[in-house]
Amino acid sequence: MAKQITSYTFDLFSHPRLHQIWLILCLTVPWLCLAVDPYLWALVSLSCFYISAPLLLMAGLKFFMVRHDPTLRRRARRATFTALFAAVHLLLHLLWVIQTDWRF
Repeated sequence: MAKQITSYTFDLFSHPRLHQIWLILCLTVPWLCLAVDPYLWALVSLSCFYISAPLLLMAGLKFFMVRHDPTLRRRARRATFTALFAAVHLLLHLLWVIQTDWRF
C-alpha cells in the first residue's frame, strides 16, 4: 500500500502538465512581483527555485525509471526539460539578484 501511494505521488509530481503549469508560473509571477516590490521579486524567485529544484530531480528520476517504455520515456523527457528550463530561468533571476545594487 505504501509503495502504491509513493508511486502515485511520484507520478503526480513528475507529470508533464504540472511542469508546464509550473513553468508558466515561474515565467510570470516573479515579474508581477517585481512590479510591486524588488524585494518581493527576490523572495518569490528564491522560493520558486526551492520548489523547482525538487521537481527537476523527481522528473529526472522518473526519466531514468521508465527506460523500458518509449512513450513514458518521451513524456518523462519532456517533463525533465520543462523543469530544467524553469530551474535555469529562476537561477538567472537569482544571479541577477546577486549582482544588483539594492541601495536606493
